[in-house]
Amino acid sequence: MSLQTNINASQVELHYALEAIYGTPPCDVPWRQLNYTGEGPKTDQTYTDSGQITGRGVPGRPALTARKCDGTVNFEFSASPQYLDQIAFALGAEPSTPTGTVDSAWTPSAITASGLVDVKIVGGASVLEDAGAGFGLLANLKVGQYIRVTGFTTVANNKVCRVKALALGATPATITVEETLVAKAGESCKIAMGRMARNGGKNWSVSMVDSRRYVEGYQTYFGMCTDAWSLTLAPNALVTGSWGFAGNGHSISNLPITNPANTLGRGKTPITGVTLTPSDSMPPLVTAEGLELYRADQTNLLVDGHTEVKEFSVTISGLLAQMQVLNSLYDGGKARNTFKPELSFTQYFTNNTLLALFENAHKNPTKFDLRLMDSLGNMYVISFPQVLLGGWDLTAGSNDAAMEAKFGTCKVFDFMDATGAAYVMQVDYFPSTLV
Repeated sequence: MSLQTNINASQVELHYALEAIYGTPPCDVPWRQLNYTGEGPKTDQTYTDSGQITGRGVPGRPALTARKCDGTVNFEFSASPQYLDQIAFALGAEPSTPTGTVDSAWTPSAITASGLVDVKIVGGASVLEDAGAGFGLLANLKVGQYIRVTGFTTVANNKVCRVKALALGATPATITVEETLVAKAGESCKIAMGRMARNGGKNWSVSMVDSRRYVEGYQTYFGMCTDAWSLTLAPNALVTGSWGFAGNGHSISNLPITNPANTLGRGKTPITGVTLTPSDSMPPLVTAEGLELYRADQTNLLVDGHTEVKEFSVTISGLLAQMQVLNSLYDGGKARNTFKPELSFTQYFTNNTLLALFENAHKNPTKFDLRLMDSLGNMYVISFPQVLLGGWDLTAGSNDAAMEAKFGTCKVFDFMDATGAAYVMQVDYFPSTLV
């Protein structure tokens, strides 16, 4: 008797590639391998019962009336550039780079201006003035974008700053930031702008291949658009998240994906010359270090390793409107719904100061900046420029327990800066090579 070859879950790989044509797997492009902790693509079939009266007390034959493919992938978030893809898909962002070029692969890219900089305080605002650092390299920098300043001998000036105003065409060129800096003349430093994405209207679609190492068995999903994305921070744990998607087609094959003659593609379209890029091995982010959470007054809620905030989460959901059409079991397409991220967090209660701020938040919206940096120096800054804090639950749960205030469903809404740019969420990425 021969033994059945079973598949170990640790040998399952999931790759994806950006589609140039919705629902059509791309040819001759690299397919990226996902880092994940739980696999999610799945298919479902809907049968509609027949209303026929058979006269025998049994139902008539059901008919297949709909199919769908969707799912969720869970992951341990790291400061890896691979998450630029997922975040851009969720945001519906256009793929512009620091040089102003288009790069649909969302590769990590950045520009650094190095040299002498004067730090001045003008009208109470902190201003970085070009004294030989070549600010002209930062020509595509935008108001509201973050820059990473390093190399100052004045350590207090080495930080991530949000751009408040720009005068890059002036002599000398200046960058005004929201953070408070220490006035210094002629210090050498580096000012880096990384990759930045804001919510937009692009509805990106990808194809996914679910493969099993050492066993020939492949499933391909087409037209997978992002429907949800989340990030969760809890004490003494890894930063985790999920990516949800929905597609409009699925096929099964036993042929290896690297076989030029395979038919993993939809219909008669083969995937040829495919390159599978391996997953990276970036260190996962832990919630015990490398985190900063700022509100509107620049107060860091996570100070010196002692946190007021116990838990924090970002949730983006309901991005897709499914469109059912005739002559197709699958959805004909997917329209993009209103982009409505939500925040929630739990804080250890110490006094009414923060509660009072939230009580009046409907008059004065606050903001949140979440900064996550790994042990190598790679960093994400996830920011929400206008937030209305939701209600809170302040109750004594039990004896001998620290008092907690739980804030749920904080609303993020439209923000327009001085240049007329409008957005509700922004993500900046800085690779460690800039440090």
